[in-house]
Amino acid sequence: MRYLILGVLLQGGCNALLGVGLTVSESLRFSAVAFALAAFGAIVAQKATGTDKPGKAVPPSDAIALNVATAVTFLSFYTALVWIPASVVAGVESGIAPAVALALWGRRSTVYQWLIVVALLVASVAFGLIQYDIAATTPIDFLFGIGLAMMAGLGMTTISALTRKLGSRGVRSVDVLAVRYHLTYLLATAAVWVVPEATSAEHLSWSEIVVFAVLGIIAPLALYQVGMSRTPPVIAMGLITLVPVTSFVVERIAGHPITLAASLLVVIITVLALVASRFQPRQRTPTLDAAEVSSS
Repeated sequence: MRYLILGVLLQGGCNALLGVGLTVSESLRFSAVAFALAAFGAIVAQKATGTDKPGKAVPPSDAIALNVATAVTFLSFYTALVWIPASVVAGVESGIAPAVALALWGRRSTVYQWLIVVALLVASVAFGLIQYDIAATTPIDFLFGIGLAMMAGLGMTTISALTRKLGSRGVRSVDVLAVRYHLTYLLATAAVWVVPEATSAEHLSWSEIVVFAVLGIIAPLALYQVGMSRTPPVIAMGLITLVPVTSFVVERIAGHPITLAASLLVVIITVLALVASRFQPRQRTPTLDAAEVSSS
């Protein structure tokens, strides 16, 4: 669980510092660099720690499913940052994930658990909506950003379930990391050549892209990978709802205005996430295959 919490702090802080202002081409370039570096680092770590024992490699179907889910999650997330703030994107993404996890992978879920995850979803979405500034973006752009954030939440839930399944079968976290990023950086790189450069000034230098890639992608996702392999999906997704809380705190430290309603929702989300993290792990180990993931 401590791996998940540390990952939340790193990712939430970096998301807030990236913030609104990314252009589409800049977001894609960041994704291409970040996930290429993440894949390279994971492969180096895999080689440095030795080869797998027979039968412990990631099955091809699961590798494909992980690549699709990872691409959907992170390309949706970082593209949404073009239109809406990081705390809003993370609020919707992480708010929907625990409810989806409980619906798809819960077993004999209690009414109490459903009340908690539904309350967490409502609080997370409300947290994003009250920060909507009509002067900053159009309603269409805002709804498009929200839709992308919801797609990211679905993808994140799928990653958590697949990671838990592979971990229960003895597949090492480093071996999962070594196979799951390839589609993401390939799609982002291809899109960079298709999407025209922005006419406005872009605010991320190449050195900043590398720094944010290491602190906001590589490190937290490695921590998540270890944490999710040891934690049931509903509990993992509950803890990851603290990402927007972290983004909110960092945004406020950076000088963004603070409201009483947002502050109260931050407290509510934090309490509900901590309650969700104490759920008894009565869920069955998910048995998703690539076809199930693609149909979701």
